[in-house]
Amino acid sequence: LSEPDERNEWFVDYKQHLQPLFEKYVPKYNTPSLNIVDIGCGVSLLCESLVSDGYGYVTGIDIAESAINLMNQRILNIDKTLQPYLRYIHVCIV
Repeated sequence: LSEPDERNEWFVDYKQHLQPLFEKYVPKYNTPSLNIVDIGCGVSLLCESLVSDGYGYVTGIDIAESAINLMNQRILNIDKTLQPYLRYIHVCIV
């Protein structure tokens, strides 16, 4: 895997299923200081999609170091105004 895309979304498609739920239950006027954590993010585009839609600060966490490395490289190529709102963290459970 060299790049995340919609085929990596094993649960549901963001635009079709999750975006309408966020729009309904998380009004954007409440979101500037919102902190969202995606546990087990892998190479999902969910974190990036939430940041792009203005849902505050989003952190992706995963035990797969290769996935986190890929996503951290991806941050370098997104809109610079969005970069401060997005981060990915590798965690190790010992």
